This record gives sequence, C-alpha cells and structure tokens, in this order.
Amino acid sequence: MGTVLPQATDPIARRRGFQNGEILTRWAEIVGSEVAEKSSPEQLSYAQGKGIGGTLRVRVESAWALELQHLEPVIVERINTFFGHAAVSHLKLIQAPLGNDSPHERAPTPEATEAQAQAVDQVVSKVDDEDLRAVLRALGESVAARQK
Repeated sequence: MGTVLPQATDPIARRRGFQNGEILTRWAEIVGSEVAEKSSPEQLSYAQGKGIGGTLRVRVESAWALELQHLEPVIVERINTFFGHAAVSHLKLIQAPLGNDSPHERAPTPEATEAQAQAVDQVVSKVDDEDLRAVLRALGESVAARQK
C-alpha cells in the first residue's frame, strides 16, 4: 500500500501544484482534525521559477472561514514544519461546500456481498500479520462492494 498509493495520487497532486500527494492524504495530521473537517487543500501555486513561499488555496466551509483566517499563521507554520521548508507563505481561502468529503454529507458505504467477501478473504489469508490482514480485508471488501 505504501508504495502503490503514492504512485496513484502523485500525478493528481502534481496537476494541482503539489510536489506529492502528502498534503492531500495527510491534511488532518498536518493541520489537526478539527481544521481538516472544515477545510480541504485545493491547489498550491508559486511565483514563476520559485519553489518556496507559495500560496495554498484552501476550500473552507463558509461558516468557518473567519476562524480559519485567524488560524492562518498557525496553519502555515504547521505546513512548513511538516515539509521542513517554507513551502507556503499564505493561504487563499475559497468559501465553498466541501461536498461528499464532509462527514455530515457522506453517502452510506456499500456492503460487499458474501461471494465478494469470501474472494477477498481467500486473497488476504496468505498475509501472516493479523492486523495487516484485517486492514487489507476491509479495504478489499470496500473496493469490491463499489464494483457491484
């Protein structure tokens, strides 16, 4: 998973101005769960020829935009600390609904059929680590359920 996920997400992230997908996949870890629930990084842009001090466009729920504006220095510092250099100098807030990413609007997760669950179980049964096997089983059933 650790090698496959970046290969899948990095091209998408690069189109949005991110060097890699970490800011997208680890947003909650970078800014904290409360801020992450109300916001989402959209695009990172730099002045021509520069790779530092960029502007991070962040989608934020309208009711929370003022709070995020006040937290801007803290958020910028957390982002730069995470990356180890001054990647971002300021935020550009876009007030808009977060869509299906919002926990309040999330559609119910489809359930895998018994046959799909058995097929996934057969594949992951070869994994020795019990915790890893459980995570892979849940992931496999989730993917299989969406392919109905």
